[in-house]
Amino acid sequence: MADRKLFRSTSVPQPTNGGAYMDNVADKVGVLYNNVTLIPTAVTNVSNDYTLTIDPTLDTGTDVVAGMKFLIKPNVDNTGAVRIRVTSSNPYYSCVKADGTALVAGDFAASTLFLVGFYSGSYRILSAVGAAALGGATVSMTDYLTSTTWTKPAGIKGDAYLDVEAWAGGGGAGSGGNQGSGGGGGAYIRAIFRASDLTASVAISIGAGGAANGAGGNTSFGSYLTVYGGGAGFYSGSSSNGGGGGGGQKSVGAVGTQPTGGAGGNNGGGSANADASQPGGGGGGGNGGAGKQSYYGGGGGGGGAVGASTNGGVGGNSMYGGGGGAGGANTGTLNATGGVSLFGGNGGTGGNGGTGQTNGTVPGGGGGGPGGLGGAGKIRIRIIT
Repeated sequence: MADRKLFRSTSVPQPTNGGAYMDNVADKVGVLYNNVTLIPTAVTNVSNDYTLTIDPTLDTGTDVVAGMKFLIKPNVDNTGAVRIRVTSSNPYYSCVKADGTALVAGDFAASTLFLVGFYSGSYRILSAVGAAALGGATVSMTDYLTSTTWTKPAGIKGDAYLDVEAWAGGGGAGSGGNQGSGGGGGAYIRAIFRASDLTASVAISIGAGGAANGAGGNTSFGSYLTVYGGGAGFYSGSSSNGGGGGGGQKSVGAVGTQPTGGAGGNNGGGSANADASQPGGGGGGGNGGAGKQSYYGGGGGGGGAVGASTNGGVGGNSMYGGGGGAGGANTGTLNATGGVSLFGGNGGTGGNGGTGQTNGTVPGGGGGGPGGLGGAGKIRIRIIT
């Protein structure tokens, strides 16, 4: 896992203007706001309707979104069914127990600290400190690195939640010479299901990392979701080599071409040599160019060196998908770095004169050229009961 860095003066590629840097900051901060647990600065009530004051406040005209969580200590005990809103300008939503049943008098007690999450239009109490009789939620998490069958736990209630995250395999780097291009990173997808929405067993298929000159495999959770692998890096036997496109949420990344990089996978995938719009994969770099960046798709692979004594392109970064692999150098001056990812695997380092290249890491990192292997995919399942 990479550290959570913003653009810096040493970042490669550099933002093209101040607006790009501001967008970079806003995207990361927005993701954090929607995923961290917020602590209200004040809690007030009218009867059993509670209003939270948070800092920073929600943007004007926006409301809570699925997955937001709050650590709440009520100001007074409830006397019946509870509703909560975030700021006085937002609507109230019911607050219920983890199993969906309504709260009764004294359940939402001022002596208790509650972890409350917003899912499917209501607040659910996930855990509570000081309210043992309330029965907070139990959360279990399992990572799947090989294909298998998921079986619905015996006795699980139909309204229990399953939070499923999936990464596809990263593409393998081009092989056949020193300057083979990097493979594209595998894409990422997430979905939340009720246990009652799922069959008793679901096939889990984990996308393999791409071999040299091969694309990364797709990862799927039955027919419920599929995410797509990164494209293979290209090597033609000459000095023109394009990196593989990053995988997307709706299609695979394209193989690199001569002399341009492969396009990122859709939906909204980057074209060759272009950053992706969400949630597509970044385009691969061509002729020693840098792989392009993405959010939910994979980063693009870096292009192989143009000729002797030149360097390969760095891999493209991604926030959730795998980083793209770097292109190889033909007796250049450095080993280009692979793309990094906040939540996926990093891309492999590019070789220099045919040595020093590395494989992409799990989940979904693209292989470094020449010949580095892509990192395999992964599925992570959290069950909230």
